[in-house]
Amino acid sequence: MTAMMRYFHIYATTFFFPLALLFAVSGLSLLFGVRQDTGATIKEWVLEKSLKKEERLDFLKDFLKENHVAMPKKIEPREYRGALVIGTPLYEINLETKGAQTKIKTIERGFLGALIMLHKAKAGVVFKALSGIFCVFLLLFYLSAFLMVAFKDTKRMFVSVLIGSVVFFGAIYWSL
Repeated sequence: MTAMMRYFHIYATTFFFPLALLFAVSGLSLLFGVRQDTGATIKEWVLEKSLKKEERLDFLKDFLKENHVAMPKKIEPREYRGALVIGTPLYEINLETKGAQTKIKTIERGFLGALIMLHKAKAGVVFKALSGIFCVFLLLFYLSAFLMVAFKDTKRMFVSVLIGSVVFFGAIYWSL
């Protein structure tokens, strides 16, 4: 049982290492104030025009052609906070209508901005699924680590979990 847990622990952690690295780098960047649009090239147009929900996509396509604005690779329209959004985490275009005003915005993000978009699960379904699987495996990593040492040094493991819990709940208490 311990040997099987060790092999699981070793190979699963090495398989998911790139994903763990991505979450570590993007999470640290978020902690230091870097956001998804930090360093992005943003262009904005404000038009005095009201649009119905069903005509927004066609209007946006025509506007992009007329103004020689690059079309994103993916044109799968989605709604985000009332705006129509097309594109990928690297290059996205959104159209927002408020009253008689329509705002079109293009956002071209750099590498770090794209990483943060991935961290926030604002990417395709494949990466979201992989992130969900990673979350499950993260719990399994800890479970396998506990099972590998469960009967060898139970007292030290219990003390370590207890100290970690006190620090964790203390941090929550003083942060809220």
